[in-house]
Amino acid sequence: MTSKRRFTLTAVLGCALAAVSQSRLNRPHEDRCHYDGVPIQRSFRVDWSAPTGIEKHGFCCVCCAAEWLENRRPSSGRFLLRDEVDGTGIDPLSAYFVESQEVTQQPTGCRIHVFGNPVDAQAHALQHQGRAVPSPFGSSRGIKQDEKPFEPPHAGE
Repeated sequence: MTSKRRFTLTAVLGCALAAVSQSRLNRPHEDRCHYDGVPIQRSFRVDWSAPTGIEKHGFCCVCCAAEWLENRRPSSGRFLLRDEVDGTGIDPLSAYFVESQEVTQQPTGCRIHVFGNPVDAQAHALQHQGRAVPSPFGSSRGIKQDEKPFEPPHAGE
């Protein structure tokens, strides 16, 4: 092989490697759970941020965020949950939590679902043999331990 051919081949291979490397760098990275590394699905995502906004973590489900909170016990910070119906961000104090037979994340086995609307929470509970549960992040709105929040209305009401 001549020097000119060797140079051309080396240049072509170098350009090809550079293009492949650049495409890998530009590809959006897969968002993974801060607690266990599981890929995060948008509908079950939980975010936590410190008051300064500098420290932020994403979690794949309510269970991972609650475990992290239990183990870490940050002095302050804010969680933002996602409504499973439309993906809207919800403060934990405004959320309705349902534990049901449907698993949110197979790797974690989490069965806690988050809703911003009590009607959606009730529908999920009825469809998936669920029940209302208290917020794993502290007091949640609308569900007291002695209430039956998802009891269907009686006929004629």
